[in-house]
Amino acid sequence: MSSPLRAFTSLKIKLSIVIVAAVAVAATTSTLGLRLGWPIWVRPVVAAAVSLVMIHFLAKGLTSPLRNIDNAARRFGGGDLQARATVSTVDEIGRLATSFNSMAEQLSEAETHRRRFVADAAHELRTPVSGLLATVENMADGVTEPTAQELAKLHQQCRRLSALTSDLLDLSRLEAGALELSLDSVDLLDVARAAADEAMVRHPEAVIEVTGGPQTVDADRRHLRRAVDNLLENAAIHGKTALTPAEIKIGVGPGPQIEVSDNGPGLNGTESDVFAPFRRDSTGTAGTGLGLAISREIVALHHGALEVRDTGTGAAFTITLNGRARGDPG
Repeated sequence: MSSPLRAFTSLKIKLSIVIVAAVAVAATTSTLGLRLGWPIWVRPVVAAAVSLVMIHFLAKGLTSPLRNIDNAARRFGGGDLQARATVSTVDEIGRLATSFNSMAEQLSEAETHRRRFVADAAHELRTPVSGLLATVENMADGVTEPTAQELAKLHQQCRRLSALTSDLLDLSRLEAGALELSLDSVDLLDVARAAADEAMVRHPEAVIEVTGGPQTVDADRRHLRRAVDNLLENAAIHGKTALTPAEIKIGVGPGPQIEVSDNGPGLNGTESDVFAPFRRDSTGTAGTGLGLAISREIVALHHGALEVRDTGTGAAFTITLNGRARGDPG
């Protein structure tokens, strides 16, 4: 049975009603006892007993939501990440239960993400390490000669392992907010042009066009440049087909914004997990799988947003900054 006061949306009002009702019942009972000629010591005892019965009736269900939240919190703290509190009131306790459930949901999702991230990282690290171990063992056993070609393979595996561990460390620092920004006045058009020039060196077959005008914002040039580099690398890899090279457009516009779009196959409904670490698609392209995740964290560090949309003729990633970075005293 729920509390008769359940309809009230304020716990203060509920307690006030209980107190006033208890005083009124006690006074009425004492007055009635006086008229009936009860002994003076009997009247307060009976009045207190009647008041307690009335309080028990009115306050029924007021404390059970707190016990429910306490039980859910104990279960959640014990490792049951699916533990949730039952929301049975509309007062402050009900809102507390709702807040607890929201917090529990976020923590549960974060723990699921952490476990998946650790598993993916272990899998990605195992591949180059296994390759290195197999090659070195073959050389040690005399199965493979340490030729220049074999040493080049070892070097390639070492470079891949170094890039992966570096990206893992950077992503961890970014997510923890431990990366320091060196803010300066940055022209987004200069950043876009410099990133495009370097991308054309890495991907000479790609067609890259930069449009827009100067857009100045307070940002960390080096880290912002890395975010744009990652977007261009993604567009150059996934924007090409077996028959046509990648066609990439970098638009610098008001907002201030930088948009990188390509002519690839698009997102195919994968917008929700496009920034997930170690994400792979059907291209089987080499890489650490952390570039987009790192770009998003860098933009978030600048109090900006990195959004993606399917254009129908490819994918478009848009960086929107607000001119003030995290940690900026302004």
